[in-house]
Amino acid sequence: MAIAVIIHHSQDSSHSDRRKIDTEQGISWADYSGMYRDGYEVCAGPHQFLDPRLVPGAMKVMTKSLDEDIRAATECGKIDPVAIAAKYCHTFVNIHPFVDGNGRTCRLILNVLLLKYAGVLVCIGEEKDDRKKYFGIAASASMAEASAHDDLDDLDESHRPKYYKELASFTLQHAATSLRKLTELVKTD
Repeated sequence: MAIAVIIHHSQDSSHSDRRKIDTEQGISWADYSGMYRDGYEVCAGPHQFLDPRLVPGAMKVMTKSLDEDIRAATECGKIDPVAIAAKYCHTFVNIHPFVDGNGRTCRLILNVLLLKYAGVLVCIGEEKDDRKKYFGIAASASMAEASAHDDLDDLDESHRPKYYKELASFTLQHAATSLRKLTELVKTD
């Protein structure tokens, strides 16, 4: 539900306080703000992201899958907030629904889920080396998933590789760091 609200608000172009940044390709912010990337192909290095015509459907599938995962976790009484946050951060960034802002939005999704289900926020990419490591993890997972995707179509979801596992581990490390810093702040002598 929280993700659907974020996505809904991201498509509402009535907000006047958006950052007005043109893309590196020269696409004006007015042409892409708050809209799925209709007609714009996006790639990162050799990795080609989802065809723009498939983005709206992929976003519906992602939000439905998130709702189902949350419902199933609620019914069984346990949730792994780091795994679910990493899964949907990874899924979103690989759909790459917008011309710009996908990385920021996927980290927002990550933090919304972590805050709701674990009570913690993580700051990923605060330092240059950390950002480089995060981008490496994201790129590696994307490439692995893209290269194996056709071979896995017949597998049940529970048997498919979890390409977001390294991101989950990275996120957990950051969550632990955040909690340590918070503990230090609230300690009294």
